[in-house]
Amino acid sequence: MIDLVINPILILTGYALGCLSTGYYLVRYRLGNDVRCFGSGSAGATNVARLLGAQGFVLTFAGDFGKGVLALALAKWSGCHEPWLALVLVAVVAGHLWPAQLRFKGGKGAATAFGGLIVYDPTLTLLLVGIFWVLFMVLGEREVGGMITFLCLPAAALLVGRPGVETAACLVLTSLLLWAHRKNLVVMYARADDRQS
Repeated sequence: MIDLVINPILILTGYALGCLSTGYYLVRYRLGNDVRCFGSGSAGATNVARLLGAQGFVLTFAGDFGKGVLALALAKWSGCHEPWLALVLVAVVAGHLWPAQLRFKGGKGAATAFGGLIVYDPTLTLLLVGIFWVLFMVLGEREVGGMITFLCLPAAALLVGRPGVETAACLVLTSLLLWAHRKNLVVMYARADDRQS
């Protein structure tokens, strides 16, 4: 019975941690500007780098990655079990994408998802890293490799033995990440079309 109280609180905590937009607050502190008014309009590491350079990228990536780790580590430490743990993972990424205090406009979620996945299932994460590096070596493009790796997440979850409910949560996570990167997908499609013509 207590799990029905604790687990929803952990999901909400995951969302709240996700809302702590590293890139937004870093650029606001350093430059007094809203990073979402520049470049891609995202609060993620790549867009922060356009304003603050490599250091901004590293700090933003580390912060976003760290909150994914923290949300899942806190949930595990609190005794959260499946399928609730998978929902905490989805929640922290959703908080990063749609932070309530920033009018639901945040980053794209890749670093936060990666951090959460490492704690959620290290074997699954290693498999995804392997898939990404193979794709990167073959295609030579980080973004394309990342998008295809996201698509592989539900199948990879099944491959490492995650049950159907958890795999469904991974499918939701994949959908969130692809939705957040939809503009990148359009650009990549246009590039591929240009190469063929």
